[in-house]
Amino acid sequence: MKIMQNVKRVQRAIVHSASLKDNLAAQVKAVAVKAVRGGKDSDDWKKYMAIFADNEAQLQRLLGNDALANESWFPETTAYLVSNGVCTTPSSLRFTDNIDEHIDDDINDTTPGSLSVPKALDIPDPHPGVPIS
Repeated sequence: MKIMQNVKRVQRAIVHSASLKDNLAAQVKAVAVKAVRGGKDSDDWKKYMAIFADNEAQLQRLLGNDALANESWFPETTAYLVSNGVCTTPSSLRFTDNIDEHIDDDINDTTPGSLSVPKALDIPDPHPGVPIS
């Protein structure tokens, strides 16, 4: 799955969990706050970004450890990825706001693999098999 699809999957899971009276939105908010407070070089930031990565290439992209980190849109996109988590609510339909679709440029490998850091949360797709557009 591409990074942007993972972001949309998390949004879908948050909205779905609200119907179950689940606290996924609060959990995402808590780990996003830890990421902000720790800063972009902290383990908390890395674990938060890992939520949206299926493999190491995607994680390194989200951490700004590849050539796209120098693109003008990149810092704002990663800032919004975290701030959208801080501002999320159970009915959040705006979790993907201001996340540039270029985040997936030149990453052709969408094969799940191991990550160098654990994910802060493991958020499964509430509707597996239903395409994420």
